[in-house]
Amino acid sequence: MTVLTTASFVVVKGNGATTVFNYNFLIPGSSTTDQTNVQVTYTDALGNVTILTNSQYTITGVQSATGGTVTFTLANNVAIASGATLKIARVLPYTQPDTIANQSNFYPAAVEAAIDNVVMELQQVIAQNNDIVNWSAVWQTATKYVVGDFVIDGANGLNTGNVYFCSIANTSSASWANDLAAGDWQLVISLQQIQNNLTANIPYVVPMFYAGGTLSNSQVIGYHIFPSSVKFPANFGATGGTGTGTSEGGGTATASAAMTFNFDYLSTAPNTWTNFGSASIASASSSMTFTTVSGNTWSFNAGNVIRGVGPATADTRFANPFLTLAATRV
Repeated sequence: MTVLTTASFVVVKGNGATTVFNYNFLIPGSSTTDQTNVQVTYTDALGNVTILTNSQYTITGVQSATGGTVTFTLANNVAIASGATLKIARVLPYTQPDTIANQSNFYPAAVEAAIDNVVMELQQVIAQNNDIVNWSAVWQTATKYVVGDFVIDGANGLNTGNVYFCSIANTSSASWANDLAAGDWQLVISLQQIQNNLTANIPYVVPMFYAGGTLSNSQVIGYHIFPSSVKFPANFGATGGTGTGTSEGGGTATASAAMTFNFDYLSTAPNTWTNFGSASIASASSSMTFTTVSGNTWSFNAGNVIRGVGPATADTRFANPFLTLAATRV
């Protein structure tokens, strides 16, 4: 036998009529229909990928240096449509099964077969290197996978939506958990981690202000209802994540004496408020220093309401307070 072509796979296109597709390279096997060393992948017109199981297609021409045919139809014997493709690939284990003993008979055919096997493995490595990211869609049972395949565990696995990389060539068992425990797959993208990072790193700001000059006693300068869950850092400090910031505030005139603004949450509707922080202003200053009760972080859920309230005894000079409370979404 000889290896007559550098090809180790072929991609054939559907046309809505053809069900028998040609390949033109050697696939070794124990019979002309042996599927041990072949992988057939169906990609529909939308890009959805399915690695076919042995029961979903038939093959001829195994052991032939010039190749053979693969027959595949969709459910109800429907031919694959235009825009869909099949990838017919030779997939060999990376082993050398032949033994040549000292002072034994030396069969040229056996030597040639061993050399052919090495050449085919090399072609397979080159093909995988050229197409190292092989998207294999949702993991399936009883399916041959090679190093470089990527899958989502999907409903057949833990259904997390995570993406895994095939680190050990394998034929999948009936249990995703077992294959994962065996080290066949390595996690490369955690959907939950991405979601956590996205929500944790999104800043959330609560603006409050009063543009009417000086305040009256205990004047409310703003209410806010949260559309999603948020967390204020200890003492309204740095929020962290993307767009890191701290709470800031001031006024258009300095205070004649030290004063405090309070931040309350609605603990019992409609009018029971509980304090969770404050902003103090020193005499002859207009800038604010923020603190939370007991220096704690404070979290609020969607639908919770907070307010900002001016000093119980209004300052006669401090005017037009403005502030922004900085938080992050959780």
